[in-house]
Amino acid sequence: MVDRYDQGPDQSCGWIYVVLVLDWYTKTIVGYYAGPQAKTQHWLMALNMAVNRRFPNGSRGQDVKLMSDNGCQPTSSGFRGLQRLRDYPGVHQLQQPQGQP
Repeated sequence: MVDRYDQGPDQSCGWIYVVLVLDWYTKTIVGYYAGPQAKTQHWLMALNMAVNRRFPNGSRGQDVKLMSDNGCQPTSSGFRGLQRLRDYPGVHQLQQPQGQP
């Protein structure tokens, strides 16, 4: 009998998307999401987990820099509007320049 893992990846299972929020200073994962999709709401779930773990008393006045790529989720109006205006005071989004990985 052959173990199915020896036969290579099972293509019928699909993809798992992973969103990670890293503390750049300590290089630790402080928030994450893993699932069959990676939509704006999933990025916000990872960000919410990170902010709540790192700043249990709130992020106001912490001057946190959120560095993201230029993908459709972190540039969406839902992501940028929610994380800046209401939910995460003190968190400021910075993005990579165009053409920079």
